[in-house]
Amino acid sequence: IGHGCFIIWHAWCLVVIRTPFEEVYIPDLSAIIDGALSKLILERGIKGLRILIPREIIDFATKAVLEGNALGLAILTEIAEARSQASQSGVNIEIVDVGLTKIDDLSEPMLNRAIYDYARRVNAVIVSSNRNTEIIAQALGVRSIILGDDTSKIWFEDIFEKYRDVMSLHLKEGLRPLAKRGTPANWRLTELNDY
Repeated sequence: IGHGCFIIWHAWCLVVIRTPFEEVYIPDLSAIIDGALSKLILERGIKGLRILIPREIIDFATKAVLEGNALGLAILTEIAEARSQASQSGVNIEIVDVGLTKIDDLSEPMLNRAIYDYARRVNAVIVSSNRNTEIIAQALGVRSIILGDDTSKIWFEDIFEKYRDVMSLHLKEGLRPLAKRGTPANWRLTELNDY
């Protein structure tokens, strides 16, 4: 291997070959679902940028497609789009194995856990669109960036923040939302005009 390169070995395989100061990014499932992977390439499409896509995400998506789940197709489409953008901008995308061997382990939580562990082992930056990932990454000592839509907050959470006396919301198609406001012994239903 040439000057300035080094190899990171793990007990069972060669993990990553990289040059010093090279940034390596690895997306979690939320980054691919929300299109944050393509956004990363567009925003930071620096020639030589490396993005590692876990093979297990492709397996997860393939399994979902075969089960008739449209989410799988959306994931595969985003990966294909990212690869297309990457080839145009000189970004390197590599498919890596993060260590999940059983197809039954391909749930979102298990997949993300394997990605976080892999990122820690190879000193990669986790790309996510979920703010909770930032907290998890900090706890693990892994760098992360949050791109895309923050899916961790639901639209009606603002109602509970704006009106502190709201106990519950009542939603029915075709009608304005109703808020149950007050205390358990003294409450009233009010229409929320702002929503």
